[in-house]
Amino acid sequence: MEATGQLEEKPKMAPIPAEVETFLIDLHTAMFERDEEQMKRLYDHDFNSLTEKYYSKISWLPSSRVEEFYVQRNMCHPLLMALYCQLYYRHLLARCPSEASLHERYYSFYHFMKLFDYFIAQECSPENEFTLPLPTQWLWDIVDEFVYQFQEFQRWIGQFSKCISENEVAMQTLHQCSNAWRASDVFQTLYLIIEASGINVYLENENSQNDGIATLRNMKEPTFPILLGYFSIISLMRLHVAIGDYKTAFHVARNIRLSTNALYWKVPACHVTLFYNLSFAYMMMRRYQDALRVLSQVLVFLSKSRGYLSTQGYQHDVMARMTDKMYHVVMLCHALSPSRLENSIQSRLQEKLADKYCKLQSDNEEAYKEVFVKACPKFVTPVICSFNDPREVLEIDQQEPLNRQLNVFLKDVFYQHRVFNVRSVAKLYNNLSLSKLANLMDLTQKNAVEIVRSEMLCVKSRAEQVIWKSGSLLDGERVELLNDLDIYLDTDTIHVKNLATHENFVHAFVEQIQRIKDLTNMVNTTGKAEVKKNILNPV
Repeated sequence: MEATGQLEEKPKMAPIPAEVETFLIDLHTAMFERDEEQMKRLYDHDFNSLTEKYYSKISWLPSSRVEEFYVQRNMCHPLLMALYCQLYYRHLLARCPSEASLHERYYSFYHFMKLFDYFIAQECSPENEFTLPLPTQWLWDIVDEFVYQFQEFQRWIGQFSKCISENEVAMQTLHQCSNAWRASDVFQTLYLIIEASGINVYLENENSQNDGIATLRNMKEPTFPILLGYFSIISLMRLHVAIGDYKTAFHVARNIRLSTNALYWKVPACHVTLFYNLSFAYMMMRRYQDALRVLSQVLVFLSKSRGYLSTQGYQHDVMARMTDKMYHVVMLCHALSPSRLENSIQSRLQEKLADKYCKLQSDNEEAYKEVFVKACPKFVTPVICSFNDPREVLEIDQQEPLNRQLNVFLKDVFYQHRVFNVRSVAKLYNNLSLSKLANLMDLTQKNAVEIVRSEMLCVKSRAEQVIWKSGSLLDGERVELLNDLDIYLDTDTIHVKNLATHENFVHAFVEQIQRIKDLTNMVNTTGKAEVKKNILNPV
């Protein structure tokens, strides 16, 4: 084919569907007219229906084309574009992850930061007179997606760096985008939102006014900054759980109260996220009874409200998986600290997870590993990689955070089963020497006696748990759970007392003493004849 000497025309882009144009115009109108009902309809219904109709397998319109569309109509605004970009990148990573390049992920972070900067500077300002008409569900999805994309970037960057380790141009691109999705920036952003929103002061005041129970009945409808700060607290707690800092996670959520009227009820995904991360953090802090208490509340509710998660839209599958994780946490906590479960939870375990549940009862370490991997969140590392040296990038071990938390958990499992073994042996004796106990436990080391001595101290420590009674989520009292035996060590001899038997004797003595007192009172009031009658014919 001969060249004509003329430049080839650029292929024309496909026209924007009329329904999508209407959606973009309505989004602009609803934002500037501050019509929250229309914003809710556009977000909950129109965006999802258009996605299924036109963009189920391809990405939405790129931001440059949408910006051009708005400029032609004199409608372009930075805030409007930031909101659209949030929808665009969320859909891209969920539906078309293979198309999400490094630059796409970088610009997603960039637009998140622009949006949060606006929230902090404008919406959380005391001088702000006009509130952005953003639906509560959309506001939660923005904060939640911010944390999700950070976790996803941590996983993706390790795989990406291994594929381009020999490509100098790609490594240079990676270095240019290295300031995106750093853990320090993500944590700092959420902390700044919490501080600017004044949410902790708000919750402290509400808790003091309602005797420690945050309710919505006696308060005004929470404002945009309050909801933004509240969702940021839960997302920040989720991040601390993801890096294994469980105590700080509870400190962040110290003012949140679990109540049927608390703010997390406004969004089902927020509700499930809070309870899942609470329960997992309790489990890793060896507070198994508190984990079961929290899980019982949410799982019983979910079992009775089948349609609760169906209101979640695009997050329905995520919430279903998180619910499944909570059942795995129940199995682990119940195996390590047996207690009575709700009938609906017990039935679900027997129907859906019977094999795993039985393996846990048999002290199978591999079973604990398998269930833990199913129950745990996506762990991340807060370590920042400079990307200056390809070798440094390749040394990033994506499994290291998970393996570290798994090893900590399995160590707790080992010692907890030692407690069960020692107590099962101790029930057979009143007095037992350390050397004999070492033989019963099949310990053949030279220092077996000292090993047993240290494990007896471990038994005394692990037989207690901190259990929440009142106050913040981290508060609690140390309670003896396995209180049927009292074991104490005197030099090289273990003394065992059966507290249940002693309690029966005490109860019998108290009954007899009370009966003698009653008879004495009869003597003083009715005379000997009546007393004799009562003795011969006791009630």
